[in-house]
Amino acid sequence: MSHESSQPITLTAAGLATLCAVLWGGLAVAVRFTQDGIPPLATAGLRFSIATALLAATVGWQGGSLAIGRRQLAAVLPVGLVLFFQIGSFHFGMARTNSAHGSVLIGSYPVFVALVAHFAMHGDRLSPLKLLGLMVAFVGLLMVLAAGATTSSGSSAADAVSLGGDAIILGSSFLIGVNTVMSKRALTVVGVPQLLFWSNLLATGLFFLSSFLIEARRPWRFTPDALGGLAYQGIVVAWLCFLIWTALLGRHRASQVAVFGFAQPLCGMLFGAWLRGDPLTAELGLGALAVAAGIVLVTRADREA
Repeated sequence: MSHESSQPITLTAAGLATLCAVLWGGLAVAVRFTQDGIPPLATAGLRFSIATALLAATVGWQGGSLAIGRRQLAAVLPVGLVLFFQIGSFHFGMARTNSAHGSVLIGSYPVFVALVAHFAMHGDRLSPLKLLGLMVAFVGLLMVLAAGATTSSGSSAADAVSLGGDAIILGSSFLIGVNTVMSKRALTVVGVPQLLFWSNLLATGLFFLSSFLIEARRPWRFTPDALGGLAYQGIVVAWLCFLIWTALLGRHRASQVAVFGFAQPLCGMLFGAWLRGDPLTAELGLGALAVAAGIVLVTRADREA
């Protein structure tokens, strides 16, 4: 028996869940704008610095505590390490592909969460509907990768697409599945704010250290676009969306709100075309629709479980 809150989804809740998905869809575009002036790993470090500071301020304003013990720290450290590799690979890959491709590929993470949970979480098995959703989504991902392979040669778009960059983003999406399962386990001994704060803090330190070692010779240019992208990543996506999503999960089952995530890859693709001039190919469009359909099927299976 699930202990999640399961109030019926209201029109307001549906609107807020969709708003989060739309805002998450703009993440890849914001990252690309920031990376025009700031190296990828440094971008990740600055983004998480903002988000971590805002999280600490929010918890303090609510009168909560971020203190943890040794047992809780032992649970948090692996999550922070995986978070570092997941976000680091996303930013590294985004420097090698465009926003439209990156948005669709990173937006596919719900299907990887379902896949990893099948092997790592007791009782979270793949139902026939989930399996169908995975197959539909994976067909879509293959179409996006194929679009990247054809677009990478002879494209005049500002942001170059490469099969390697797309593959790195896909790997980052898979790591979200791993991180989600590890976080669920860690939450048995530590609270959500503590897990987020300390894992974010660890990842932030690793981002700046790796940037110092790898990107030391690359300049930082705080252009208006770079600053705007950072503000969007840190304030809108990592803080505001987190607050909205947490409030929704406090009233509704995760599967009830997760279904609205289908909008993320579609909106991200459109934002990339609108704001960065990314080309919209037939393979990319059909692939994005297949990924969105797969997300709906996977999350609907969770809702009916």
